[in-house]
Amino acid sequence: MIPARTSTKSVTAILTLTAAVLLILASGLVMVPNVMGALYGTAVSPSGTSAARTAGAAIFSLCTLAWLSRKQEVGAVRTLAIQVLFVWFVLKSIVAYLAVANGVFNPFVGQAVLFFDVLLTIIYGYYFFS
Repeated sequence: MIPARTSTKSVTAILTLTAAVLLILASGLVMVPNVMGALYGTAVSPSGTSAARTAGAAIFSLCTLAWLSRKQEVGAVRTLAIQVLFVWFVLKSIVAYLAVANGVFNPFVGQAVLFFDVLLTIIYGYYFFS
């Protein structure tokens, strides 16, 4: 549940920021998966390209959820969006940590991704648990 003391504007701002970031990530994975793979430092293969496009489509759905939830009243729809995005960023943080720890990602990009994933996990966790 979104805390009563939290400004609706701050929730709207974080949902807008999340939608923008996820749109950029999803667009890159769907349209130029080889470029995204090179940026992350991963090997490029036909199966990897297909997996990246599938992940991009899923991320685009989360982008849509965040975008459409911005204008909703504080209530069930917006609360559900915060719960879903919190779980997404928890899982994404774990995956990013494992990728960085195992040397799968380019160290600089991987650590930057991990930092922002953890930051968004904390932000959405605040809204989720408050």
